Amino acid sequence: MAHGLLSCIGTATITGMLKAVGRKFMDWTAAYQVFWGSKMNTDKLFEVVTKVCLEQLSPSQLIVAQMDFSVLRKFGKTIHGTAWRRAPLSPAFHTNFIWAQRFIQISLSLHDLTDLNSQSRAIPVDFHHSPSVKKLQKMPVLKIGQHL
Repeated sequence: MAHGLLSCIGTATITGMLKAVGRKFMDWTAAYQVFWGSKMNTDKLFEVVTKVCLEQLSPSQLIVAQMDFSVLRKFGKTIHGTAWRRAPLSPAFHTNFIWAQRFIQISLSLHDLTDLNSQSRAIPVDFHHSPSVKKLQKMPVLKIGQHL
C-alpha cells in the first residue's frame, strides 16, 4: 500500500493505490480491511523510528529537531478538524484559502560527526493532527442576586 501511495497517479485513494501496484484484477478485500475499524496508533508507528534515530546519536551530540505544519486538502464539510486554511502555494500578495486539515510533523536531524560540513538527514519521528482551537463563547454577566 505504501508503494502504491507513492506511485499512484491522481487522487490517492485505496483503489488508486491498488491499481498502481498492479492489483487491479485481484481481490481487494484485505486492502480495504486494513483501513476499516479503529484508527491507527501513530505513537506506536513512530516509536521504532525514534528509537533507531536516537541510537545513531553519540552521547555528546545535540538532538536537533524540525517542526513543520502541513495542510491536507479535504472536500467534506463534516470531516473532523477541517477549516478554511491559507493555501501554501498562494502568492504573498493574494491569499487563497482551501478547506483542509492541519497536521504537524516533527523530524530529527542526523548528520555525520566526522565531517561538520556534511548535509544532515531529517527523519520524521512524529505526525499529529492539530485542528484549530474553537473560540470560546462569551459568558453572560450576572448581577448580584440574579440566577441563570
